[in-house]
Amino acid sequence: MVVLAGCATPYASGQGTGKAGVSGATEIIVVCDSGIVTGPDGTETSSSIAMRLPAGSAIPAGCRLG
Repeated sequence: MVVLAGCATPYASGQGTGKAGVSGATEIIVVCDSGIVTGPDGTETSSSIAMRLPAGSAIPAGCRLG
């Protein structure tokens, strides 16, 4: 079984419509994915984590603007 989690809509808090890159946004949301991990019993899983960072922050390696 593969379990996927994600964020369907980009988001940036602050003034604006809630979309990443909006002028006046004070934060960005980045999503980091684990890729597929196979457990000892053969079960495959995948996970994602979303992080809130200050606007203008570098996006960590392996992550994307969410």
